[in-house]
Amino acid sequence: MHTPNRSASGGRVRLTVLIALLVAVTMGPVDNAAAAPYTSHFDELITELESRSAALQGSTSKADVKRRKGLDKVLEAFAKTSKGPDHDLKVAAKAAKALAKLYPDELVPQDGDAEGATLHDLVELALARCDGDIRSLALAAQAVVNSAPAGKCKARDKAQAALDDITAQLSALSGLPSLAHVATGLGKAHKRAVQAQGLAGKALGCAPDR
Repeated sequence: MHTPNRSASGGRVRLTVLIALLVAVTMGPVDNAAAAPYTSHFDELITELESRSAALQGSTSKADVKRRKGLDKVLEAFAKTSKGPDHDLKVAAKAAKALAKLYPDELVPQDGDAEGATLHDLVELALARCDGDIRSLALAAQAVVNSAPAGKCKARDKAQAALDDITAQLSALSGLPSLAHVATGLGKAHKRAVQAQGLAGKALGCAPDR
């Protein structure tokens, strides 16, 4: 929390560190070499889909041809250069929905038995990483909010409300019916986290009580 008697220079240094932390967490790990998803969270999933598509190449079975076309469509979506996590999560939601139709035995509902199901595990892993990024961003924003000057401050109140929303949104993910729904829920939580970041920065400009 705010310390009224801290020195001005100390306050400036702490403010700079907090803002730098918030920016660093927001940026997240970027894999420019991939030139597709914003982060490398989906690399293992993409590799698995590429392997499955290649294995079906040359097959004349109608079922195999249909499945390969479906896989290639998902891969095409992932191949588009992303502008950020929101894009990744939209693609992930569509991919999870499409893969559930292509591999219904592997992409089961969240409360189903998917033990040993490779695709389910890989989608779940990618989304868990996105979840971790959002939580890290929220924690960094919370640290900034906690360091805002004591007293009345609408920006701080709005930032805290946004952070409370994020906590509720992430807690609700386990009750969603599918991984596609989870990806969509994470997208909403990420957007709220970005809003919380901006509000947290404004909260630092609030005037302290005298």
